[in-house]
Amino acid sequence: MKKIDPALEESARLCGAKPWTVFTKITLPLIRRPLLAGLLSVALASIASFGVPAMLGGANRIFVVTTSIYSLLRTGTEQSFVEALKWAAGLGVFSLILVAVLRFFGREDLQTASARTGRESLVDLGVKKWPLYVLVLILWVLLAGLPLVTLVLSSFSGGGISLIDYKHWNLGAWKYVLFELPNFKSAIFNTLKAAIGAASLAV
Repeated sequence: MKKIDPALEESARLCGAKPWTVFTKITLPLIRRPLLAGLLSVALASIASFGVPAMLGGANRIFVVTTSIYSLLRTGTEQSFVEALKWAAGLGVFSLILVAVLRFFGREDLQTASARTGRESLVDLGVKKWPLYVLVLILWVLLAGLPLVTLVLSSFSGGGISLIDYKHWNLGAWKYVLFELPNFKSAIFNTLKAAIGAASLAV
């Protein structure tokens, strides 16, 4: 939105357009492609998510694609391995399609991007800002805060113990993962090696 020439919005206001009309008729059409690109980026990140779905849905056997692949691999049979490969291949193809669409929608439109610099076109929301603040806070708590707090509390509580039963909290899980879990250090090394290698190859 900072790339939009503020003169476009200011001209509409000088002609008597209301702030909502300016947004729907001028700003929104100009940011449509980047907005779709952002939505697709969030969708792609959500598809690849594993930790939070595994922690929140694993106990009730609620699976997403990534946790389904992991569950099939844990089974250890040849059939389950083949099924996991099919799931992974399908997820890979779908992700590539999303990336291609993202690439298409993410291209900068010459009419949107402006080489001019100017002050931002701000709108005073007045008393309307407080309901918006509350709405944003609720969304943040539900989408980010609650899963993060659940993961952190789960790491301090023992298996099968309520998350809010702080009397039984301990660092046993952390100690096991950091110092006793087999192949933990090699897993970290392999992850960093694969990430650096893939990034270097892509660059």
